[in-house]
Amino acid sequence: NVTGEWREIVTKDGTHWRLGYTGALPPTGDDDPGVYDTGGSEQLAPMLDYPGQTNVDWPNYGGSAHDLVAFRWRVDEVHDTYGNTMTFQYNEERGVFHYELAGFGHNLNFDRASYLKQIDYTSNNYNGNNLPAAYRVEFFLEDRGNDKPTDHQGYDNWDSKRLQEVRAEYIKDGNSYVMRTYDLGYTTVNNSDAYVTRNTWTTELTSVAVTGYTYPSGYVYPPTPTSTVAPTISFTYENKDNRVACPPCGETYSQWPYPRLMTISNGYGGLTTYEYENDGRNDNSSYYNYRVKTFTVSDGVSSSDNMVSSYSYVGVCYDDIYPDGCDTDPDSSLQGYATVTATNKDANNNVLGMTAHYFYTDATTQYHTQQVGREYKTQQLDASGSTVLTETDTNFVTWELGANAPHWYFVDAAEVDQYQNINGPLVLIQKTQNT
Repeated sequence: NVTGEWREIVTKDGTHWRLGYTGALPPTGDDDPGVYDTGGSEQLAPMLDYPGQTNVDWPNYGGSAHDLVAFRWRVDEVHDTYGNTMTFQYNEERGVFHYELAGFGHNLNFDRASYLKQIDYTSNNYNGNNLPAAYRVEFFLEDRGNDKPTDHQGYDNWDSKRLQEVRAEYIKDGNSYVMRTYDLGYTTVNNSDAYVTRNTWTTELTSVAVTGYTYPSGYVYPPTPTSTVAPTISFTYENKDNRVACPPCGETYSQWPYPRLMTISNGYGGLTTYEYENDGRNDNSSYYNYRVKTFTVSDGVSSSDNMVSSYSYVGVCYDDIYPDGCDTDPDSSLQGYATVTATNKDANNNVLGMTAHYFYTDATTQYHTQQVGREYKTQQLDASGSTVLTETDTNFVTWELGANAPHWYFVDAAEVDQYQNINGPLVLIQKTQNT
């Protein structure tokens, strides 16, 4: 790559992940090269006067490239202990950062955007196997609509493309055969506001069209496949205001409406429907936090087969500054809920079962600051909600690194205990300890 740095991660099962190893400089010149192929997983960002030849505080802390550092490392290879390998390739877009130095103008090229191009599966070089990949997924792009940003700096990262099509392919004798395609449809919406006229464009995924392909036996390459088009999956949305109305607040006050997913249709008649609610924060200096109230699944055959899940939320926690704990300050951010209960019902509103999820929200105890939002207990309940059928408890440990500020914290699940109701009491049936 360009900077000479990358990252490698090995998981407990021996799977090896490599990130940011491949890369190349973006093309030079004054013309816009559009999307170009470096295949690289290292996305470059501008940093003038780096690596700081005259500054001893940061020599080569982010690689050896001049005026450039890695903005992000993306995975480029994954292999397990048997040599089974996945490889990833990317396309990028060039950004040009203009700056003045000693009275002269200069242009610095960097990777303004990076897009996943291709994933190859099942290659294997273990013990000299030298087996090429037999499967591939390719990603194809299209131009974004009116939602491209216009107010940005020369060094900003932003995408001018979006995903248009995904192809799943089989590779034989070096030739690629498309087995299935997924074509994505979008709508670009200008979200209207009751008080302020502005262009706040949002792209909504509205459809996914799936096509499958079969090939005749005994063909001569390239063969002519037979295609089968599945019913199109479709999505609908509804704009919901992000804060309370305030007519006296003036023309600059905005409710910032934003689309929420309302329905998903599988094209065969099946439909899922979402109903939302917000936390009711009625101060015009705060913003709503939306949550799912009900989730309904219909198979499109009989309404008597509908399944409904409803959700209740208890113990809301807002907090801006740790470790103060939960508060009700209208300017505070939502940290989560102490308990979220999902209730599953049939079409006749009969309760079939319940699941209760318990989360840390108390930030006043040592290390709970780092554990806020983590689920420490899950219970499966009977239809009445009074009897616990199974329970999973997770005990976390927080590792504190650094003797002086700033400190770094890592939270791990130290122990997971699973209980089952056996003739009344909960009995421990499995204990997992991570060391």
